[in-house]
Amino acid sequence: MACVSCSVLEDRVSLLERRVRQLEQLLSPSITLDMTGTPDSVSHGLDSEPVRASLASSAVSAEFVPVSRRKGARKSKQPVVWPGLQSPLPTANRFSTLASPVGSPVRPRVSPAPADRAKQRTLVIGDSITRNVRLASPANVYCLPGARASDIEDNLRVLASRREKQGAQAHCTPSYSNIVIHVGTNNIRMKQSEVTKASLARTFEFARKMCRHRLVVSGLLPMRGNDEVYSRLTSLNRWLARHCSEQGYSFVDNWPSFWGRPDLLKADGLHPTGAGAAILSRNIDRCLRRV
Repeated sequence: MACVSCSVLEDRVSLLERRVRQLEQLLSPSITLDMTGTPDSVSHGLDSEPVRASLASSAVSAEFVPVSRRKGARKSKQPVVWPGLQSPLPTANRFSTLASPVGSPVRPRVSPAPADRAKQRTLVIGDSITRNVRLASPANVYCLPGARASDIEDNLRVLASRREKQGAQAHCTPSYSNIVIHVGTNNIRMKQSEVTKASLARTFEFARKMCRHRLVVSGLLPMRGNDEVYSRLTSLNRWLARHCSEQGYSFVDNWPSFWGRPDLLKADGLHPTGAGAAILSRNIDRCLRRV
């Protein structure tokens, strides 16, 4: 049994030796790679001299520049110029037909005259009631939700200073043609009638200095509420009409247009609907058209 085992082991050893010799022959560096395309031999040793020579010859024939970079060498900062792109690119203006002919003077852009820039423009400023006001004449609408009389005055001062700077740069008048103010509803909540009247008078006086033609005061709308709110609204609206008549301001009485028309107010009973805003805009337009 021992002899049989030894013979089997010797056969296995001899088989392994033969396989090792076959692997050594396959991994031998003597086999080279033919770059001409003929499958004469296949090589895994690409670092041999015949392989490098064949690669260099093929690269030159294909108009490529072989690059051999050393380890640790810095990259060149010069741009790479590919063969065929060394000549400058042809450039042309495809919009040259739209240009002026040679020799003809180019007309400079003439800015409009100061009188043209200072067009008849109206400023509309007020609380959230004026959000959807659209006038037929050119106008700037500044809607300030929750604004009271003092807030309107502060914003008018900011607009005045800003317009003075723009007028000095553009050489035009800094004032507006007309100014329309709608304010007073939010002052009702203060329950200080005399303070509210003084603040409104001061705001109107400053606004009158900013406009060239007229100051228009838009009257209050009949909002839904209790008896106290109704009393304060009607009292302040009557004072606005009387004060404007004394000072020479134009007053827009919106009360008859909205009284008994709940459809012209939104569900909150304060802000006008689209139809209500249209009526308010027409009332202001009608007042501005008066001579």
